[in-house]
Amino acid sequence: MQLTTEQTHDEINLFRLVRRLEKGVELPRSSASSTYSYSPSSSYSNSPYLGSLKDLDVGESEVKDTTVWGKAQKELQKVKYARKLLKNVEGYEGNLHSSERQRRLHVLKMTLDTIETTLKSIERPEPPRPKSVLDQLPAPPEPSENDDAAEQGDEDRDELEALGVTTPRQKPTPLPLPLSADDNFLLSPPDPQGLGLSSSGLVSAIPGLMSAVPVPMPLDVPPRAGATTALENTSAFGSLAHRRPAPEKGKAKGTEAHTHLQTQLSDQLAQMAVQLKRNALHFAGSLEADKAVVEAAQSKIEGNMSFMETQRGRLKTLSGKTGGTTWLTLGIVLATVLLFMVMVGVIRVLRI
Repeated sequence: MQLTTEQTHDEINLFRLVRRLEKGVELPRSSASSTYSYSPSSSYSNSPYLGSLKDLDVGESEVKDTTVWGKAQKELQKVKYARKLLKNVEGYEGNLHSSERQRRLHVLKMTLDTIETTLKSIERPEPPRPKSVLDQLPAPPEPSENDDAAEQGDEDRDELEALGVTTPRQKPTPLPLPLSADDNFLLSPPDPQGLGLSSSGLVSAIPGLMSAVPVPMPLDVPPRAGATTALENTSAFGSLAHRRPAPEKGKAKGTEAHTHLQTQLSDQLAQMAVQLKRNALHFAGSLEADKAVVEAAQSKIEGNMSFMETQRGRLKTLSGKTGGTTWLTLGIVLATVLLFMVMVGVIRVLRI
């Protein structure tokens, strides 16, 4: 009777579970073959098990909803439990003699296979990739021609300063304007009176040009690039041998700043030394106080140790004495009991 009741419960639970799975996945019954075939339906939104499956379409790669995939995994667990119930029902005795029962179990098995295939066809959604950090960085500004020219000029000035030639830094000038026929500096000879030279000719003016201080050109009409570069190079290398020592204001300022920095560092070191001395004295006093406390504790511990050793010896002696007294008392009691029993026995024997 117990076997029949358990079999009935398993069959009822199996049919109910399969029916619920059919409602959740919407597998309509085919009247021709008495089996189940899957066809996508629009009633997924009303399913109590798969929830809102409006975009569900098996065989397409557009199934990316995480909630749908999670609920499909829950339904797969129910399918596994239904297969376990089906195996239990098939294992009971008496089912082999009923063809109708075998047919129903076969239909249930095919239904579970179809439902499992349908649920497994739902792909797991891929997690979204994080945004690249490089895409979030702003693009660097493009260098302009003016910046390149300014950098080249700074490099030239640094090279001249490394050679010992000091050149005044001027503001960036605008691009040169086209020159007219009257502004040809290469064909027109320089004015010897303006440069402070004698009128002995061009040959005698060359050493004066090499040894003279370069005269800054007017900013209204900038000279050509080739002529300006040649003149600057000639005046720079010519002034290397004939320049006079300029007042070293920058070096004096650097020395003064260095001296001031050393003074500040010396003051800080002196303050640190004083503070370290105070700390050392404070720690020495603390150590002396701690040493006194430790010595007092050590003396107390030694006194307690000696007292405990004394009491230990007394306890040994007392335990020996009390042990002997205890055994003596027990012996007397036992002897008294034996004598009493002997006396009672003798009295009874004498009466008899």
